[in-house]
Amino acid sequence: MNVKALKSFVSLASLVASVSAAGWEFVEVGTSGIVALEAIVVSPTLAIFFDRASNDPLTINNHPAWGALWNFETNTVSALDLITDSFCASGGFLSNGTMVSVGGNIPAITAAQDGRQGIRLFGPCTDANGVGCTIFEDPQNLHLAETRWYTSAIRIFDGSLMVVGGIHEDTPFYNTDPVNSIEFFPSKDGGVPRPSAFLERSLPVNLFPRVFALPDGTALMIAANQTIIYDIEKNIETILPDIPNGVKVTNPFDGTATLLPLSPPHYHCGKRLL
Repeated sequence: MNVKALKSFVSLASLVASVSAAGWEFVEVGTSGIVALEAIVVSPTLAIFFDRASNDPLTINNHPAWGALWNFETNTVSALDLITDSFCASGGFLSNGTMVSVGGNIPAITAAQDGRQGIRLFGPCTDANGVGCTIFEDPQNLHLAETRWYTSAIRIFDGSLMVVGGIHEDTPFYNTDPVNSIEFFPSKDGGVPRPSAFLERSLPVNLFPRVFALPDGTALMIAANQTIIYDIEKNIETILPDIPNGVKVTNPFDGTATLLPLSPPHYHCGKRLL
């Protein structure tokens, strides 16, 4: 080893030793009281946690809680009184800032109602500590048109929520009782869900389909190895090439996805990819 290489090696070794000496650790700052299967930041100081309706230690109104409001400033939690089971629901924000949770599961405890048609609303909360902030539910009068578990949802161009796919019943592993349709909140099309050929083609591996709003008002949708651009206003699917090498990206072969920032000309415009 020459002198220059030796000096480089010594410098690298010193750097590694310094980093190792510094170390790192997880610091527990509080207890959530429920498992945060879903975590939604709703303000600079607050996040909502949703769990499966089960016998978690956090309670409210003499029953277990499966919703909670976490305070980033105080590292404390307050229970939210949900009505329906939010297990493996999804959601998003309307343009007015209201957080909407949709879908869910058949509950395992009697304290919860069936969440598969659930719509849960959390309006903008004016108190920084979450005092007086609540979830609104009215399952009898405010619900999805279809039962949906493992559904996906995004905010679209008009500020509403598009709800995509899911499964009707709690069946093992694959989507053997599919909801091959799309609906909206607030509802469109007279409240009648739109059938989706894309969801039909991607069975049985299309739970939690990946859905992204694009700058031109359309949506990129991915399930199994299928990919489309969906024109929401015209209800037209433009089929894109399959994901190569037999890769399937949705549940139960569950990956994740994110959309990088887009700028012209590298996003879908009109009826073709530029």
